[in-house]
Amino acid sequence: MPTAPPRLCTRCRIGVVTGTVCSHCGERKVKRYKQDRRKSSSARGYDRKWQKLRKAVLLSEVFCVRCKANGFLVPAVVGHHKDEFQEVTDAARLDSENIEALCRECHEREHGRVK
Repeated sequence: MPTAPPRLCTRCRIGVVTGTVCSHCGERKVKRYKQDRRKSSSARGYDRKWQKLRKAVLLSEVFCVRCKANGFLVPAVVGHHKDEFQEVTDAARLDSENIEALCRECHEREHGRVK
């Protein structure tokens, strides 16, 4: 019995054996769906008070603290909670000692989103 030739993914044009999208594009669709269902940033605890604190931390520490420790000077763009907070009312949310200035790459690596 003959087999069907491989088809191209309808999104990225990479060859796939079955279905219409490759496994990589299918994973991206699931990730996008999960992001669409997230609460707003203010509902997750990143309100005006957090924005002010983040700005103050980034003004006081201009370079990424992790890159700086390794001898690189990379501008910090993210205020990262060292210890994650669980609720909007959690005291760790607005504790400046709990926030470190990171570059985008270090922040993504911290959360396991860099390959």
